[in-house]
Amino acid sequence: MSKTKRISPFFVISSDYDKNTKDFQLFVGALIENTSIETFTIPKGIYGKVTIKPKMGLMWGLSIGEAKRTFYTEWLLKSDYTPLNMEYEYHTEISKGKNPQIDILFSIEAH
Repeated sequence: MSKTKRISPFFVISSDYDKNTKDFQLFVGALIENTSIETFTIPKGIYGKVTIKPKMGLMWGLSIGEAKRTFYTEWLLKSDYTPLNMEYEYHTEISKGKNPQIDILFSIEAH
């Protein structure tokens, strides 16, 4: 049986969401240099950040969904920012700890 090395930090990036078709681009990656795999550079800019701390580690999906809904339907509407259709989850060793948490960063720009 082979041992699998866990990679941390890693990113889950979604972009180019199409409201009509519900299609989007998804990229999962890490800080590993390898010329034979596709790369994605997270653009410089302004990001809104939400830190998620689910009560139970198995509740990531619900917690992430709720955070994204709150960001787009509440915070963003009251802010002076516009979304740029790119967001990413930033997973580190803390994501697997006793009190897990991740950050979601939303690409935004001022109106």
